Amino acid sequence: MKTAWIAAAFLFVPAALAAQEPDKTLKGHTARVLGVAFRPDGKQIATASGDKTAAVWDVASGKILRSFAGHTKAVTCVAFSPDGKRIVTGSEDGTARTWDAESGKALLTLEAKSKCVHSVAWAKTIAVGTDTGKVILCQPDTGAVAVSITASTRAVF
Repeated sequence: MKTAWIAAAFLFVPAALAAQEPDKTLKGHTARVLGVAFRPDGKQIATASGDKTAAVWDVASGKILRSFAGHTKAVTCVAFSPDGKRIVTGSEDGTARTWDAESGKALLTLEAKSKCVHSVAWAKTIAVGTDTGKVILCQPDTGAVAVSITASTRAVF
C-alpha cells in the first residue's frame, strides 16, 4: 500500500468523492508538488509545483483543466478564492499572483518584498506569509496592502 503525506489542513472528503476509485495519478507537473488546495465546492483541486507552475485539476477524473505559468521560480503554495473563481499562488520569486481559475489569465502580481512566499490564504482579503516573518493582507481586486503584520522572527508557512 502506498502512503502519501500531505501538509494541509484537515479536509472532509465529500461522499461522492469517497465512493470513487481511491488511487489517481495527476499527470502534468514536471517537478514535485509543493502545495494543494480544494475549490470550495470540492470538485477541483489546485496544485503548486517546483516546475514554476500551478494547475487546476478535476477531482473526479484526475485530469488537468488548466495550467498557470508566470512565476520565475518554484510555486510554493496555492489557494482558491471563497467563490472558487480565482486562485492565488505564492512563489520562491517573492511574489504572490492572482489568476482567473477558469481562463488561466493572470490578474495581479503582489510584491511581497521578500525572497519567498511560503503561504497564501484567501477570505475577504488575501493573506501572504513570507520568509521574513511577515503576513501581508492585500485587497484581492487591487492588490493594495491593507496591513503588514510581523508574525514571527522566522518564515511564516
